[in-house]
Amino acid sequence: MIFTFFISLIISASPIKILILHTNDIDNAFSPQKATWINPDFPPILGGEGSFKILLKKEREKARQDKAVFLLLNGGGMLGGNLLGQYTDFPGTREFMNSTHYDVTTLGLKDFLHGVDTLKTFLKTLNVPVVCANITYADDTLKVVDWVKPYIIIKKGGLKIGIFGLITEYMPIFAEKKDIKGLFFLREIPTAKRIVRELKSKHVDMIIALAHITYGHEKELLKEIPDIDLVIGGLDRGGTRYATEDKVNHNIDIRTHGRLSGVGIFEATFSKKYKTFLTYSWHEETLWAEKYPINLAK
Repeated sequence: MIFTFFISLIISASPIKILILHTNDIDNAFSPQKATWINPDFPPILGGEGSFKILLKKEREKARQDKAVFLLLNGGGMLGGNLLGQYTDFPGTREFMNSTHYDVTTLGLKDFLHGVDTLKTFLKTLNVPVVCANITYADDTLKVVDWVKPYIIIKKGGLKIGIFGLITEYMPIFAEKKDIKGLFFLREIPTAKRIVRELKSKHVDMIIALAHITYGHEKELLKEIPDIDLVIGGLDRGGTRYATEDKVNHNIDIRTHGRLSGVGIFEATFSKKYKTFLTYSWHEETLWAEKYPINLAK
C-alpha cells in the first residue's frame, strides 16, 4: 500500500515534457561525407550541416506542438579535425553554431589546437553561452578563466535548469604545452561536486553536465554525484547504442558519434516537485542525406 501511494504521488506531480537535441565532437565536419565504414564500395551519404538543420527544424516544431521544454546542447569539440579547422577565424563553425541557436556548449580538446588566444578570439564571435568549470589560471588555480562561465542557469517552461561544463583533466597530457600556456585544469569530480553544490543552493530543478572527459569518466560522474540528472559526454568520439543509467543513482549519460554524423534525441517527462525524470527515451538519429535531403535545408 505504501509503495502504491508513493507512486501515485509522483504520477500526480504535473510532469513537464523535455526534448533535448545534442551533439559532441563536431570538429568542423559540416560538409556531406561518405559513410565508407558502412559500405566501402557503395557508401551511403551523411548530409552534415544541411541534414542537421532539417532535423532541427522538425524537432523544434515537435517541441512547440507538444509544449515541451526544448534544448540544443553540445558536449564539447567545435573546432579542429579537418582542413576547415585550419582557418583561425573558423567561419564555418561560427556560422553553424550561431545560425542553429545552440542553448549552451562546453569546450573540448581540439578547441585548443590553435592556442588560447585564438580560441578566445573565436569565442567572442559566438552568440552561444560557453561553460567550463575546471579551466583556471596557472598562477591562480582558484580563479576560473574570465572568458568562459563555469555554469549557466536557463529558465524554460517553468523549470530552472543548471548547466555546467567540464573538459578533461588530462589536457596537459593530450594538448601541446604551447596551446594551453598559462592554464591549469582542475580535477573533474571535485570540481563537479563544488559546482553542483552551488547550483543546488540556487534552487535549480535540474542539473545537466556537458562533459568532454571520456565515456569512462562520465560514468564516474553518475556514480559519484547523484544530484547530476543528465550527463552529455564527448572526447573519445564513440557514441553509444543506448543511454547509460547508473544502477544506484538512476542518473543518465548520453553521447553521440562525432563529426556531425548523428544527433542525440532525448525525450523525457520531469517532475519539478520531486526533481527527477519520471520517464525518458533516447536514441541517436543518423543524419542520412537520403532521409534528410540536403537540398531542402535553408
